[in-house]
Amino acid sequence: MTVRIVWKDTDRGTIGLGMRAAAKNLDELKIGDLVSGTVTQVLGQAGIFVDCGVGKDGYIPIGELQEGFPLKGITHETGDFVTARVHEITDDKLWLTCRRDKLERGPRYDVPAQADANVSGFVGIPSDMWLDGTINDMSAAGIFVALTAPGEMQKISGFLHKSQIKTGYTSRAILGGKVRVRVQSVDESTGSVRLSMREITEVDASEHTSSTDQIEGQSDS
Repeated sequence: MTVRIVWKDTDRGTIGLGMRAAAKNLDELKIGDLVSGTVTQVLGQAGIFVDCGVGKDGYIPIGELQEGFPLKGITHETGDFVTARVHEITDDKLWLTCRRDKLERGPRYDVPAQADANVSGFVGIPSDMWLDGTINDMSAAGIFVALTAPGEMQKISGFLHKSQIKTGYTSRAILGGKVRVRVQSVDESTGSVRLSMREITEVDASEHTSSTDQIEGQSDS
């Protein structure tokens, strides 16, 4: 009997074995298939590329490297062994996930670049007013939330610093997931909207974070 390694958990010191032959090209892969390989490139805190032997490196964005929010950021290095599942194959691109939960994700939205965003509709919104948004992207610094100002149609990307994620939510955060946030601050000159999931009575940590946190690690995916 011939078997191959299909996943490896270095934290627990365990491996998973399978009898199915590994795919040799992209056309043989199906959504949900397990793949394994080595990290070929680490894109800062945006994601990693993995050579899984199908002629096309798979991409794992930071939000798909673990369950929940990536509190520790990306810890992988070039050459590390990774096991993942095929999440999506589009336009000859291979998207992977290391999450072990469902593969379905909520919608993600095309939003203007921060410098081009019109955020005037968020000016003057009471700090205790809650808005519904969608997790559009993640970075080591926080979550990028797609949302609209009251009475408007165009979604923009607001930034939810990790210090402003409510207690207990970090383990449940997922790309495409729904969040309820309130506006902390708006800067029309830069197109910046800072958000919080915490109640207004809780201490804001935004004064302890630098403005560079807002864009660090945001990917184009």
